[in-house]
Amino acid sequence: MDNEVLLIVEKASHRFRYYDMQTKQVLKQIALSDFPHEFVVSPCEKYAYIGAYGVINSGSTERGNCQVFVLEIASGDIVNTLQVADGTHGPCYRPHGVEVDANGGLYVLSESADRLFYKANPTHGTTFDSSVPTGGTKGHLFALTKDGRRAFVSNLASGDVTAIAPHDATTAPVAVKTGLKPEGRCLSPDEKTLFITNRGDDTVSVIDVATTQLQFSFATPKDPTRIFYDRKRNRLVVIHYLGKALSVYNPNNGDVLRTLTFTASPTALSFMDGGDKLIIPFMDNKIRIYDTDSLVEVDTIDAGEEPDVTYVVKKSVLKFI
Repeated sequence: MDNEVLLIVEKASHRFRYYDMQTKQVLKQIALSDFPHEFVVSPCEKYAYIGAYGVINSGSTERGNCQVFVLEIASGDIVNTLQVADGTHGPCYRPHGVEVDANGGLYVLSESADRLFYKANPTHGTTFDSSVPTGGTKGHLFALTKDGRRAFVSNLASGDVTAIAPHDATTAPVAVKTGLKPEGRCLSPDEKTLFITNRGDDTVSVIDVATTQLQFSFATPKDPTRIFYDRKRNRLVVIHYLGKALSVYNPNNGDVLRTLTFTASPTALSFMDGGDKLIIPFMDNKIRIYDTDSLVEVDTIDAGEEPDVTYVVKKSVLKFI
């Protein structure tokens, strides 16, 4: 971790930060509008796209924001601000889910409008190129195929996942009922299987991507919030916000392999060191790093309020230090 820098959104501090992972010091921070939530990094690792969600969580009745910030990682500067709108729709509020395709195209999900927006070049222009309806209610997150041709939206209120074609508004969404309050999502590395966490009934649903059919579901500890695919070990890792836990599963049958309990609620997870370490922010404003095999805590960083999504870059790419 000597030459690595952690990028993170701190939601309730309303900012984006760079942490030196060796010294634990803040290298830079960028003030944002209220309650930024999800962010994603471009395939070239030059930009971070940060959704200005604008409310504390999905239970809020407030309108929220309608912007996406384009951060140049090397300089730490906001180089563009996108309005969540296209030529016909918008402004649309509460941009939450954000993803990129293999070519660098940006996709942003408006939770309030239930539309998925697309922009081929996020650094040029201030509106999106197009959008399509999700076919669900209160879409919160989505999984995207690498080519961007298919997206799978987890809809908190309608209790389903909708498969949509982001570049073809004539293709009707296909809904798959999963469980109560579906939220977390991930695709298998071959993109043949979709995994969805259902927070309201403590299950994970397994969906065949080709047929858009539910294959099976399996039970989990309380409140499975996010789900991730450990490519190196071919297993699923789930964090449980209200359950204050982490669980590990066989993706082929849902058998539980490991569980780990915490004293605080985990908010997100990312892999580093080729998958050999887990970075997990917590609601006690700590970022804890774990060995992926042993699940032993190996390091801690003090963070701001409500640390969330993280990403690691090399210190050598930064221009401001």
